[in-house]
Order: sequence, then structure tokens, then C-alpha cells
Amino acid sequence: MCQIVGEQVDVRFDLAAELPLVEMDPHQFERVLRAIAVHEREMMPQGGRMTVITEADRHPNRTDVVVRVIDTAVQHTLRTPEPIFTGKKPSRGAGLALTTAHGILQQSGGTFSVAPGAGRGAVITLTLPARDAGGYLPRT
Repeated sequence: MCQIVGEQVDVRFDLAAELPLVEMDPHQFERVLRAIAVHEREMMPQGGRMTVITEADRHPNRTDVVVRVIDTAVQHTLRTPEPIFTGKKPSRGAGLALTTAHGILQQSGGTFSVAPGAGRGAVITLTLPARDAGGYLPRT
């Protein structure tokens, strides 16, 4: 992820010590993370900070794994990433990174949202249902 966003973006991680397992193709999840990294690089060409936070969100009858990407981008086009979502200017390419991530998460039973950050920037939230069988993935 750090290699994709480049040196101009300070990438920080706040990862949960343990997370429940989710059922998702790891290559597809990697593709989601790459798509978000590409988006972040485009939203912060002059640099900024991107923080990745993971946590387990426990509900009475289910547990979700939540990944939040919080950035300090000055300008964001904030819309739900439905069929064609882009934060890019028309001259900067297709801008389908978040649309791709949204589609992959939906296929895996998860959700994807983009909301304004506190002050400036945005918060991209990925939510995936934890496996019913239990088990935890330790942070490595």
C-alpha cells in the first residue's frame, strides 16, 4: 500500500491486536486495498496523511470486521461509489478505483462507504461480516 501511494503520503496503521476471520478471497481483498491506495494517491498529489484503522465491531447476533482509511485530502468528491464513482477530474483517467473496491466488497457480503472526515479529508469504511465458525487472525 505504501509503495502505491508514494513518498508524498504519510501512511500510518492502527491495527487491532486480533480480528475475527472473514470469508473473502485474499487476492480480492488485496485488490480492494490497492484500489483505495490508488484513490488516495490521486486525492493527495501534494501529499498528506492516510491512516488505516482495523477493529472488530460486535453486535448482539453478529460481528463485523471494519477497516477505515482516513485521509487528509484537501478536496474530495464525496458520493457513494455506485456504478460509476470517481473523485478524479475528467482529464485524469477513468477513476474507477473506488467503484472496483465497492463491487468486490458487495460480492463478499460487505459494505463500502465514503464520508467526510473531521475537518478535511474523507473516511473510507469497509465492513465485512466475520465468519460464524469463529477463529481469530492475529496481527503479524
